[in-house]
Amino acid sequence: MGTPAEEAVIPGAGGKLRCIEAGLFDGLDAVMMCHAAARDILETTVAARTVLNLEFFGKAAHAGADPHQGLNALTAAVQTLNGLNGLYQQLTPGHRINAIVTDGGKVVNVIPEHAALAVQLRAPTRAELDRLKEKILDCARAGALMTGCRFTAEEPSPAVSDLVPSRPLLETYAASAQRLGVSPVRELETCISTDAGTVSHHLPCIHPFFAVGCDPGLELHSRAFAEACGRETAFRQLCTAAKILALTGYEVLSDPELRRRIRDEFLSRTNRTNSTRSF
Repeated sequence: MGTPAEEAVIPGAGGKLRCIEAGLFDGLDAVMMCHAAARDILETTVAARTVLNLEFFGKAAHAGADPHQGLNALTAAVQTLNGLNGLYQQLTPGHRINAIVTDGGKVVNVIPEHAALAVQLRAPTRAELDRLKEKILDCARAGALMTGCRFTAEEPSPAVSDLVPSRPLLETYAASAQRLGVSPVRELETCISTDAGTVSHHLPCIHPFFAVGCDPGLELHSRAFAEACGRETAFRQLCTAAKILALTGYEVLSDPELRRRIRDEFLSRTNRTNSTRSF
């Protein structure tokens, strides 16, 4: 099942969220996938995540003749960034804020009447993400207030939740990997996000990673990582990951007791009953 644009960086993205909305996962016993990485990883921290597009609206004026007649939207955006910088010291572990200026004005001799920021935020759970989002909005309110501007906030795509893997399914995957000579590690000190996190709150789900190479210092979303993904070694690793998934799927299909344990663990974790699930 193809589910592109997992992190919803672009408007309307988040393929798995669309699958959930369309009911494509209804009736399934479990969902699993593998993601390329620098190492073979069985389990890692997957945070809840969203993006806020903040826009600031002021009043244009000639920057030399009568700047005092304007309301500087860029200043409002900069003050918001200053507020975000002030939050960093007080962020609890596992929280992340990343921001860029997407519009800072058009010409240098006019007071900018419009400015915009894109702010990405992550937190260990959706509840914590919602609280962090309010702090971001408070910074934007302050930036707008001190400059006389107004602001709007929009989430271009729905937030994604933290990922809680199915333990029975994860251990089955680990055993399948061992059969093929792969020993994935648990790496719980990262802070990445994926729409598979939301899936894991709807039905049993796992999201391990397979190594595309063994270059020292290789990390996700880098130029070196993109180059490594194009090598023959990475393709062979991809094929091995597909075999591990296939072996895991076979175990699920052929073992009613495993399916029961997967189902019961999910229902217990989510405080649901069989009557509330379609699988």
